Amino acid sequence: MSWRSSIACTAVAVNLIVLGVWPLAADPPLVDKAIAFHGGATYEQAQVSFTISSGSGGFDVEATLDGERFEYIVSAEGEKTRYTDRELARSSSNGWQTLDGHAADEARTFVMSRVFLPFLPYGLNGSAAFQGPTNEDLGLETWNGRQLHKVKAQFPGGVAPDGHRTFMFWFDPDSGRLEQFAYDFTIEGGGVRFRKPTTYHKAGGLLFFDSENWGVNGQGLTVDQVTPDFVTSK
Repeated sequence: MSWRSSIACTAVAVNLIVLGVWPLAADPPLVDKAIAFHGGATYEQAQVSFTISSGSGGFDVEATLDGERFEYIVSAEGEKTRYTDRELARSSSNGWQTLDGHAADEARTFVMSRVFLPFLPYGLNGSAAFQGPTNEDLGLETWNGRQLHKVKAQFPGGVAPDGHRTFMFWFDPDSGRLEQFAYDFTIEGGGVRFRKPTTYHKAGGLLFFDSENWGVNGQGLTVDQVTPDFVTSK
């Protein structure tokens, strides 16, 4: 079964705290170039708030990034969940309730599954919030007559958000702009998702995007199968 929807990143507000130069991990040069094009050092020193809207609903995100310190707050369906470098917590009538054990793991997954994708390509060389993937440079691939640079990212078990362990990214080979990406997963029956940015938004030095989202469900599907012919056929 395949389906298609759109995802919008709206009402983006970014406050810069301090600009500085931060070292990047030893990844494929294109990953470094992509992160620099989309915001670079600004990712490490900023306050960001935005709303994500899609056919399945929406949620609000507030993020404060300060080097190794971070705070993500996701508001959805009247409840807030907070993930910081010190704790995981959920809102209650008595303020923030600290979580541990299984509840903390669930809260972390809930938050990361909602903040990881909007901040891409930030995180492809790791971040304070999670361990980065192993990135593999796969060279150029032609899509609709245009050559894009392809990078495969494999996350360690238990690190990737919401069960998504393997991603494929296609970047503009000159600028490093993220042009499209795909990921596979095994939860809830498994499948692959393919997202293509449609509109880019620059706010406070960070580049965000709206995207179209194609999905194909079924166990055994992987990002290695995502080719121009595969996407066209679905």
